[in-house]
Amino acid sequence: MATTETHGFVSNKLISDILAHLPKDPHLNAFSEQFLFAIPSRSLAYFSSTKWASFLQDRFTFFQNKVTQDLQQGVFELTTSPTNPTQKILQAVCLDANYIVITLEALFKEFGFPITKLFHPIVSVHLDQNQIVDLKRNAKDSLLVSMVYIEFETAAGSEILVDFEHRVALHLSSIQFSFQHQAQIVNRLHGLS
Repeated sequence: MATTETHGFVSNKLISDILAHLPKDPHLNAFSEQFLFAIPSRSLAYFSSTKWASFLQDRFTFFQNKVTQDLQQGVFELTTSPTNPTQKILQAVCLDANYIVITLEALFKEFGFPITKLFHPIVSVHLDQNQIVDLKRNAKDSLLVSMVYIEFETAAGSEILVDFEHRVALHLSSIQFSFQHQAQIVNRLHGLS
């Protein structure tokens, strides 16, 4: 649970109330706690605990289904909001690396898609044979996995959205590649001087 020093008393109370509205699933609860930890207090207070619980269950389902796929490339999904046809949702799961959010924000800006909501929790997960074993923060043998959730507005046609999806895939893959090969890239750059 968040400490008073790091997340504030109000946040602790809101997080505890939200977690109390979730089913008693240890993985769902551990995931939700890590997700909520990344959200500012004012955002937590914006929705009811019941609405947050439903939101977190949907995010966990996505996370659970995608975290066992190729995290080294990044896995994402682009959907239309069920309540607003001009609002889209991008969800992505990948190994945590530098510049994920900054790169995606630049891509959204390039396409002229205003972001209306963005959450970027980093979840500690231990996998064994493509199964989630543990979701405790700082657990031994765990991976740090970035989960990106972005809501944005667009009236763009399907051709533009297909191009956007290709660019998201390319950028997520490029971020992962450069992060995984960072030491070799630096060594080669030093060799050029």
